[in-house]
Amino acid sequence: MLTEEPAFVGCLNTFRSYGAKLVGIPMEQDGMNINALEEALKANPDAKLLYTIPSFQNPTGITTSLEKRKKVYELCCKYDIAILEDNPYGELRFAGENVPTIKSMDTEGRVIYAGSFSKVMAPAFRLGFLVFNKSLTGPLTVAKQCTDVHSTVLFQYICNEYINNYDFDKHLEDSRKVYEHKCNLMMECMKKEFHPSVTFGHPEGGLFVMAFLPEGMDSAPFVREAINRGVLSVPGAAFLADESQKSNGFRLNYSTPSDEQIVKGIEILGKLTYEWIK
Repeated sequence: MLTEEPAFVGCLNTFRSYGAKLVGIPMEQDGMNINALEEALKANPDAKLLYTIPSFQNPTGITTSLEKRKKVYELCCKYDIAILEDNPYGELRFAGENVPTIKSMDTEGRVIYAGSFSKVMAPAFRLGFLVFNKSLTGPLTVAKQCTDVHSTVLFQYICNEYINNYDFDKHLEDSRKVYEHKCNLMMECMKKEFHPSVTFGHPEGGLFVMAFLPEGMDSAPFVREAINRGVLSVPGAAFLADESQKSNGFRLNYSTPSDEQIVKGIEILGKLTYEWIK
């Protein structure tokens, strides 16, 4: 399997549990490195699937540009590989312009599109969905049964009731405002508190942002020390296809903490960056 790198650790571990060999494609500020993707497709002709989160990626917060989405789809058609487009955060855009999904470009039925209500309806509301070519109904049903037999009916009833009888669009609008405020607050604090050599982007939506220590540094001991001081983040190595590799990145989440916790947490991390970077 080919995957963005870094990529969501939950999916990477799921793929590993089924014995998949993972090949990482490095991320740029507007999505995967297209040249690296094509080289990987050439070098791995038996690859079955490309995994991508094009909108507000976990862990980086990056949104893949429309140009790159088109190119990704073209390359996957050329080299005959399926795409798993994971879009759990797509409804949480609070800045910039909407970008069409890769699935919306799919004329060959090679894109499996995954969505979720767990990030847009309520925390821990574990209900998701797939959009796929009908020819995959049988094998995907069996795969689903092997996972949990059947999704909880109660959650499905609640979701159906809420969407049909309440103002779900208003709920999404309110959620976007909350996350926009928290994201902007975290960005302001990071710009103020972090050592100038620490780099990071500004997400246009979603829940996450990834910061990077100077090239060559390992974020794992940095994250361990931050935990000792009361701040939890995730080291970048957890999101790599090859778990033995080091990373200078660490992921932050602005959705859960309060404003006060964001300010305090970034202040602690900021002091630590100055201690760590000589």
